[in-house]
Amino acid sequence: MPKLFIQASNIHTGGGLTLLNQLIQDINFKAELFVDERSKNHIHVNKNINIHFIKKNIFSRWFVEVKMLCLVSKGDTILFFNNLPPFIKTRAIHILYLQNILLIHPYNLKKFSLLARWRIRFERLYLKIFISNVDSIYVQSSEMLSLCKQKFSTPSFLMPFFLSNQIELSKVNSKKLFDFVYVSSSDPHKNHTRILDAFVLLAKEGFFPSICFTIDSATDKKLTDEIDILKTKYSLRIEYKKFNNLDSKENLYSSSKALLFASELESMGLPLIEANSYGLDILVSEKGFSRDFSSPIETFDPSSSLSIARAIKRYLFNIDDRLELKTPYQFLQQIFLEK
Repeated sequence: MPKLFIQASNIHTGGGLTLLNQLIQDINFKAELFVDERSKNHIHVNKNINIHFIKKNIFSRWFVEVKMLCLVSKGDTILFFNNLPPFIKTRAIHILYLQNILLIHPYNLKKFSLLARWRIRFERLYLKIFISNVDSIYVQSSEMLSLCKQKFSTPSFLMPFFLSNQIELSKVNSKKLFDFVYVSSSDPHKNHTRILDAFVLLAKEGFFPSICFTIDSATDKKLTDEIDILKTKYSLRIEYKKFNNLDSKENLYSSSKALLFASELESMGLPLIEANSYGLDILVSEKGFSRDFSSPIETFDPSSSLSIARAIKRYLFNIDDRLELKTPYQFLQQIFLEK
């Protein structure tokens, strides 16, 4: 019987781990999984799957492909869940599940650290060189599909998946601790800085909404230090906490009124799906991904702090601060006739 091999040697956190765990739960046949050793305490166990934990270094990850070359037979399938194609073409069927839009989108990387910029640039080049080693590409959103078809001749297909927990809304925490929650990493394209600017603008007008970011002071010190400074200076109501487990994530969703999702770029946007399952209102960037899986109550321009602030005012305070349009005569009165 043909066998499934899953190459996930760089998956250990975030949406990639969430999707991988859901995939594992539904495998009812023999499979081999190669996954980052940092996921050891978080990966789901399935008796049908033989799990190989891979060390966090490029040599160990490349050795995985050499090992699979020895293990696979004709008719087997290798699912490359790690965003990158293989550098060796085997006799198996090769499928790439591409989840990182940064690898195919011409997004400017100037806000990323030097190390991150070089890593992403290397992975973009690697993807371009070795994409011919896969038989098909599967992606999660309409924008991703469009980009793949523009860049690659390899057949590309739209296949988003996610098993959304159906939450009984009567069991959701009725005590709302936060007006907003923003579930995301601290990567620059997640746009935390413009949210902070928007909250400063609101504070200067006398509005003080509350929000919780899912970032960690231990790993995101530069951002959390900036938050602490602005909190002190403008009395902002901003908290940050890192998820420790699934329960803490669920508690955060259920104790928030709405999801404020200001990302500039997404391959899928899992928090939009999760927030919807908790019955949260959604305020999101007006981008290609924003309506693939959700029906937002408000959208905004993620490149404008003012646009974000106005969306918050419309949602929380029912304030529409459109400017008053004057007549040409009123303009003339102002600049000439009244002088």
